[in-house]
Amino acid sequence: MPASGKYFYKNGSYKQTYDNGDIEFTIHRNGSEYTYTKFRNIDTLYAENINWIRKIDSSPEISESENEENLLDLKCKRIELKNDYQTKTFIFSPSIKIDSKKFKDYINDNRNIFAELSESIPLKYIVQNELYKMTVTVLKIHENELSTDEFKIPNLPITTVK
Repeated sequence: MPASGKYFYKNGSYKQTYDNGDIEFTIHRNGSEYTYTKFRNIDTLYAENINWIRKIDSSPEISESENEENLLDLKCKRIELKNDYQTKTFIFSPSIKIDSKKFKDYINDNRNIFAELSESIPLKYIVQNELYKMTVTVLKIHENELSTDEFKIPNLPITTVK
């Protein structure tokens, strides 16, 4: 069964929640060196130091093009970021604008590079490597006021990885 969930963005912080699957949520607070992941049925947060990602994923090969599909009735463009171990494809609409500077620390999957190039958010995102291919597609998008509590790190034991 495909996973479904939600993304929340505010001032460079993000949270991704999942309605099903092994991962319950992932949180990154703007300015933090860690991304926190909570797996379903495990009362521990896993903190991943983003600095190691900077070392292995900082200079991808970049290609940009028009996109053959529209998403959410919006004309889209495509940015592909490729390195030695995976390819990430972002499909976005230039009509949806963000302040890319607020995403400078969002380095997982080169989202910082994508934000700088597009000044937008992905409406479709594809990661492909030797082990898997994952596609995430936005079904709807809307702007809400979000409390900073939405990005609060839960008071759970933390295990640091990497």
